[in-house]
Amino acid sequence: MMCDRRIEPMANTSRRKGTKVSQPGSAAWVPPPVPAMPELPSQRSQTRWSQPMMAIMLDVLSEEVSKRGSRCDNGFKADTYQAVANAVNAKLGMSVNSENVKSRMKTLKKEYHIAKKLRDASGFGWDPIHKTIVNADPNAWAAYIAVIHSIFSTQC
Repeated sequence: MMCDRRIEPMANTSRRKGTKVSQPGSAAWVPPPVPAMPELPSQRSQTRWSQPMMAIMLDVLSEEVSKRGSRCDNGFKADTYQAVANAVNAKLGMSVNSENVKSRMKTLKKEYHIAKKLRDASGFGWDPIHKTIVNADPNAWAAYIAVIHSIFSTQC
């Protein structure tokens, strides 16, 4: 059996009698406030190292190597990285810090090891005139790329 009772809406105590409630889509509708998103930690922008920056870095590092005590067993001391940053900033008007220098050194070491392996691989050599790695055998390059591709495809 169906009930003949009429359902009354719940009383809204926050609304005055005679006022209308605006609905989404109507001109008077104002969306509820959205809670503020928490701020994400700021990400450091990457420093792009130009040729002049690299030249200054290498000059300062070569000076520091000639000094006694500027190197540790596994690299340079913190004040050496700061000296490079100070020189780059002073000469080029930039805002490089010691962490940028340390990161660049880490990248250069990785690139050096890759180039050394390539130079020492069969079918490759060194051109002393142009100071570049040369590929004497085209098949050696294809084999090298195949090995590198297989390494990276299994890591992803």
